[in-house]
Amino acid sequence: MQYITGPWTLIGGKFNSMSGVEVPNSVSDTNITRSILYGHSPFTHTGVRAVNALSDATTLTMGVNNGWDQVSGMTVSKTGEFAINQAFTKDTSLLFDVYDGAESVPTSLGWAGAIPVGTITNMYSANAGTPLSGIRSGNRTLLDMVFTSNLTPSLTFILNADHSSQQNAVIGPLGQVGTEMYWGWAGYLNYQIDDQYRVSFRAEQLHDLSGVAVAAPGTAPGSNTVREATLTLGYAPVKDFELRAELRGDSADKGVFAASNGILYQNMVTYGLQGIYKF
Repeated sequence: MQYITGPWTLIGGKFNSMSGVEVPNSVSDTNITRSILYGHSPFTHTGVRAVNALSDATTLTMGVNNGWDQVSGMTVSKTGEFAINQAFTKDTSLLFDVYDGAESVPTSLGWAGAIPVGTITNMYSANAGTPLSGIRSGNRTLLDMVFTSNLTPSLTFILNADHSSQQNAVIGPLGQVGTEMYWGWAGYLNYQIDDQYRVSFRAEQLHDLSGVAVAAPGTAPGSNTVREATLTLGYAPVKDFELRAELRGDSADKGVFAASNGILYQNMVTYGLQGIYKF
């Protein structure tokens, strides 16, 4: 539901999060795989949002919702969102957004199901594994920044930086409770070679202070840093179809990438091929 009056746009229902660069609809993304930061940020929210165009260059957004990826609230309190988007020139802009509110957290470090191979999943977000022994809540704060610059008509640079904290979280193998924190950045270079060919490069790093947010079952406890670099080539022989080929390399200070034999490795290489038809 959307209502527009003057400089205000009011939105109610389920909508995409303002955080990050990538969106749930992969057609709008430039890579096949998702970034690590994408998996540690909210995807959607259900609530109300008000957007005010203060000027041609400045937009202010405020809202209240049920939290990270929750249609129905899992806590008594709501999550607030605030963002300001400033366009410095027609080619350069900066978005800063904040999400703050109580979110449900597991009461143990167990999962009810295995994490898919190669997936880095924030166990405190709604899309994470189900906790084995109940749920409690704690305040979660996400600070997100996205800087975008069209360096040339064909070349775009994007920088995304995040800092997230979760209170009342299990942060150790013996059930220690505290504040889980992680922060990271992701850089994108997108180059349109011609009408048919394009290339996209992404590099990123996420540091997890307690190691819980990026851990797979069996990962050694303690802080961990994960990194990845991805190169994607897009070929569009016709307007409505694109074929994508991708090479991605991931690494971590501690093993988080599970092989079919159950062994956790510190490095992983991924190849991908994707066809997208737009209608």
